Amino acid sequence: MFYSDNKNFDFDLKFGKVGEKKLNAILEGKKFEVKRDRKAHGTGNVSVEYECRGKKSGISTTKAEWWAFIVHEGNSDRKIILIEIEKLKAITRDFYKRKGYEPSGDNKKSKCVLIPMQSLLQG
Repeated sequence: MFYSDNKNFDFDLKFGKVGEKKLNAILEGKKFEVKRDRKAHGTGNVSVEYECRGKKSGISTTKAEWWAFIVHEGNSDRKIILIEIEKLKAITRDFYKRKGYEPSGDNKKSKCVLIPMQSLLQG
């Protein structure tokens, strides 16, 4: 609907405003799970917890509608990846089936699925 090679500023501004409205609609009144990740920048992967100490946790129990990964690099947060929970669950299941889980957390009592950040950005 909005795609165009038009170099017109007014057109681009209108296109951007639609994006702003969409983001506001996502952020306003929705529930979020936010994970701030120190290692993702170096590894290229985010970690999604689904079990801790033998009990469901993380993505398995969240009531959130959206999940945000904040990627920390150096001394600051450099990226935020925002994804709908249902989409993240599907991606997490796929990577779990292919690669299993990684023990994580204190004393390796959590089970997490490692997902390449690039996979979160694809279709």
